[in-house]
Amino acid sequence: MKLPDDELSVLLWVLFEEGLWIAWITTPIWWPVLRVVMQRGRLPHPLAYIAVAAALGYGFVGAVMLIAFVPLKVTGLFLVPQLLEAGIAAGEPLHAADRAITGLMVPLIISLPFTAIFGSITLNRRWRALCGLGLQENVEHR
Repeated sequence: MKLPDDELSVLLWVLFEEGLWIAWITTPIWWPVLRVVMQRGRLPHPLAYIAVAAALGYGFVGAVMLIAFVPLKVTGLFLVPQLLEAGIAAGEPLHAADRAITGLMVPLIISLPFTAIFGSITLNRRWRALCGLGLQENVEHR
């Protein structure tokens, strides 16, 4: 990507293009903060809620990358070139899987805000029970 020449264009480029990317990637952090601030009832342990919601958002994407992408990319990087050079039949399907996984990395990163928002909403519904406050209310009613 080519940077603009004048200062105003550079400033606008940084604010809009790079700023939107940073906002997209940090959604697992700022979305739970918004939920805590905008919620009517006070959420117990708000900092813990923000940390857990962010960990869920980043953890889901990180787990998928660790379980699916890393082994296939390592195989594609080290094993596939040797298999293709040796003419072994298993090289082509592994090379096709490596290309497919490479193509799926971008949609996984794009899904980060959606997983963060869904995880935050789901966690918000169960947060009082997870903190033990829902259990105390049930004991008092009996």
